[in-house]
Amino acid sequence: MQLFVVPVLTIGLGILGFYLFKKLYVAPLITLILAVGYDAFYFAFTYHQFGLSSWDIILPILSFLIAYALNADEKNANKAAK
Repeated sequence: MQLFVVPVLTIGLGILGFYLFKKLYVAPLITLILAVGYDAFYFAFTYHQFGLSSWDIILPILSFLIAYALNADEKNANKAAK
């Protein structure tokens, strides 16, 4: 679950936020909040302590890169339509 569902869900919701608000910083922010929330929940109930993983850094970066690519593609499509 952690290797497929969590990254797809967090990045997917981040990209959805990017499309809804049309702001580039929304995608990594939502992804960061969801990833940290999941890790805090997971570590609290599994190890009874607070912990973070490297995915909390990697997932927002991936989310930003995907949102940036989609934003650039959208701008190029708008230029071509004019």
